[in-house]
Amino acid sequence: MADPARAGLDRYDRSLRDLEARRLIERRAEKADLRRGVVSISAKGLKLIEAVALSSEAIYAAITRRYGARKLAELQDMLHALEGSLSGLQIVGGNAEAEFE
Repeated sequence: MADPARAGLDRYDRSLRDLEARRLIERRAEKADLRRGVVSISAKGLKLIEAVALSSEAIYAAITRRYGARKLAELQDMLHALEGSLSGLQIVGGNAEAEFE
């Protein structure tokens, strides 16, 4: 069985490497403890955020108008609940198997 915590760390590390390769973030070791790292958004990353912010806001506003603020909030709550309920789910040989603690 794969360790879900480890799988999550692998995905996280892969995402950070991708963002760093695209120069959207910067990573450096923490001076006080070289085992730790500090991740920050680069100037290029900030420019990208700035460039997509207005269109993202417009898209979310349109979704809210079409679907309704209350229903959208309910959907977000349900998605958070789903995420929480899946925290113990493990995939074994292609089949989902729940592990309850």
